Amino acid sequence: MSSIKNESDDGSNDAATTSTFPHRNLDQLYCPTATYLCAIGANPPEEGQLSSPGACIPCAYKVCNFDIALDQEFTKLVPNQRPEQCPRSIKRTKKSAENDDAPTTGVKDGMMGYKRGMNVLTVGDGDFSFSLAVAKLVVSDKPESGMVVSTSYEDLATLQRVYPAFDGTLNALKSCSTKNIVGYKVDATQLQKTLPPNVIQSNMKFHRICWNFPCTAIGNGQDGQNESMEENKELVRKFMAN
Repeated sequence: MSSIKNESDDGSNDAATTSTFPHRNLDQLYCPTATYLCAIGANPPEEGQLSSPGACIPCAYKVCNFDIALDQEFTKLVPNQRPEQCPRSIKRTKKSAENDDAPTTGVKDGMMGYKRGMNVLTVGDGDFSFSLAVAKLVVSDKPESGMVVSTSYEDLATLQRVYPAFDGTLNALKSCSTKNIVGYKVDATQLQKTLPPNVIQSNMKFHRICWNFPCTAIGNGQDGQNESMEENKELVRKFMAN
């Protein structure tokens, strides 16, 4: 474990700076050493590389716990990335892809509990980047290729406004497979009423139904806070019962 201190270059613990970003007292913060080294780009370079891959945004968000509501300026300037974009995750993925039956996806069959040919329903996705990552695990170029039904609680206009890169992710998801389906305003606690009509009418069966980060919607954007714990518990209960 690594202990992290919030110090300036001269060794002082002065938080004063020209930046308008909020500062945090990290004196009592502990995290796995590997995560800290990855966050600051201090992990050793890979074999054949002269330098490390640089600072890791997903690990930096883990360490500093940036909040999209409290740290609006920073999170807009440096958006978070999916965990699989961490250099350590990329390295593991490359190693596991040696015997991949669909080389274009760059991941090994059976990774993270998903296999080629699976039908997967994702609910409560935000920018659909999670759904895209799952699609790369289940879709193949074979007739029995899997597919993903990607759904969000929000409507299309809201997602396009909140996530600047949403259209690009959506296009990538659709181009990944013509079998993929996208649904908006889908309530995870009322799937039979809110899933896309073609999904309901086909009586489609799924190998996996995944809600990556279940949480209640909070007006100021600070979802998943401790004071919402009971609401979140009830949300998950309704999802499971549904």
